[in-house]
Amino acid sequence: MERAAIIEYKRQNPGIGYRRLTYMMLDNNVVATSPATVLRVLTEAGLSTKWTQPAGGTHKKGFIQPEKPHEQWHTDISYLNILGTNYFFMGVLDGFSRSILHHEVRTDMTTDDVQIVIQRTLEKVGLETKPRIITDNGGQYVAREFKDFLKFRDISHSRTRPNHPQSNGKIERFHKSLKQVSSVTGSDPGWSTQVTHPFHLFLHLFRSCCQRSALLDEVIHPVTVSMNFNL
Repeated sequence: MERAAIIEYKRQNPGIGYRRLTYMMLDNNVVATSPATVLRVLTEAGLSTKWTQPAGGTHKKGFIQPEKPHEQWHTDISYLNILGTNYFFMGVLDGFSRSILHHEVRTDMTTDDVQIVIQRTLEKVGLETKPRIITDNGGQYVAREFKDFLKFRDISHSRTRPNHPQSNGKIERFHKSLKQVSSVTGSDPGWSTQVTHPFHLFLHLFRSCCQRSALLDEVIHPVTVSMNFNL
């Protein structure tokens, strides 16, 4: 039943990537499942994405690693369920230090939202030499508006190879850890008053495993006034 619903929804929205499709189905009460499951179902049905992997040949394993800070920035969108409400975590991670340069938890995941997060990161860091942005092939990152946004700011853009999430693995790993912490925290009815402890623990663990990390406490950031709590 779930598989049929995913396939039918994809056929109704052929131009939407599997990640965004997952969140759209969740919002519209079609199917509640993970992006990985949606991708698997669509791949088995031959509907994975409009970018097909070429047959044969060999591929590089990810990108050449940066040699100094701000050569490569990784960005992506991660779904978070907070107190029963769906939000979208958007962060920009430096590929060298693995520090989160800027992040926001937003109520939508449009191209405009993505551009706002990157623009605020640029303003916060204040670089003379622009980094290369590394993203997946989500609809927001392949949109004409996003390409124009980067071109106007003289920022180069590299997209990961379809079905090869390891290329953006640094921020994917961060998102996985973030979800684990938010899941444990959100299961406690009194978590809104205890949220500081688990997220500080998360920062400590993340900092310990990334020796060059400068994540710092700025990751604990007010989301919105109406939500009445801090991440």
